[in-house]
Amino acid sequence: MKLEKSNRVIKNILFIPRMKRGMIIKLLVMMYTVCARLVLSDIKTIGETKVIQEDNLLIHPDGPLNPLRGYIMDRSGYMYNKRFYAPEIDTMYKLEKTGKVTDDGKPIYKYERKPVNDKAYTNICNSPAKNEYFLRFHTQLINMFPSSDGALSIIAGRPDAPTSFLLKDELKDDCIYILAALLLLSEQVGVSINAEIKEKGNEKLILKSADGNTIYVDQSLVLYKNKENSEEKIKTYHTETVKLINFMKHYAEDAITYVQQDGFIEPTKYEQFVEGKFLSTLQFLIQSYIYEFIDTKDKYIKFVKAVHTLLNDQINNNTSITKKKKKSYERVL
Repeated sequence: MKLEKSNRVIKNILFIPRMKRGMIIKLLVMMYTVCARLVLSDIKTIGETKVIQEDNLLIHPDGPLNPLRGYIMDRSGYMYNKRFYAPEIDTMYKLEKTGKVTDDGKPIYKYERKPVNDKAYTNICNSPAKNEYFLRFHTQLINMFPSSDGALSIIAGRPDAPTSFLLKDELKDDCIYILAALLLLSEQVGVSINAEIKEKGNEKLILKSADGNTIYVDQSLVLYKNKENSEEKIKTYHTETVKLINFMKHYAEDAITYVQQDGFIEPTKYEQFVEGKFLSTLQFLIQSYIYEFIDTKDKYIKFVKAVHTLLNDQINNNTSITKKKKKSYERVL
């Protein structure tokens, strides 16, 4: 809702006018950086702030950019339950005898649970198209929420994780644009973000405008990993980030239709909500991740501005928007 008369209907939808010492230190810094979340007072302030000054716009309370969504989902434990108890995930745990016994002679068992080693089942459903989606979705869910210490967390402690890439010093504010692109892709708004990995040793992540004239992100995906049981470094690239981008781009198009037809959409009715199918949607995955990642009011406002910039770019440079695509755009701005 615009504070003054709007000249663009679309904007009325989302806006209202391990483990060596060095690695341990880095991991602790990362945990400090992203474990804090927006508090309710900050969310209230964000909702009352003209996030786009030139257009006199506020964040729409019913849209995907409202951080209150992430707050409520977190407090309600939706992502926690999805990550740790989803039947689509083959959880890694074991129970074994310790060789010890209690005072009354009963054997003592040791229980071990390692969420970071969880994997998605490969045979989730009979439909090949839907099975591929659920396999890839839950694989991304595990990668994005590795939860290595048993508590829900986006921190993995491994260099190839998406969060490790987004927290690289070289990215600075670029990570905000990457998150903005992921949110738009989750809403089926196409953006020009590509992982260029053909040239070995020079892999890059590029985010540019629809016409190709503006480069928002141009970041190296090159990654140096420790060789197992050695100090030697292996040159590779951020494969998990590449898989995430490709997954989101693929299902920003019509490939998601087969899943949506079975009710895996954001609920608009109570009956849809209690079914819980929304827990397997791209929107839920990305919105939950963004809530865990962005920890300050100022960063969140920068994120909203990045979404606004990318969406405006798509609108201004796209001369053939179909009716279906228009609805996708209208859910965002």
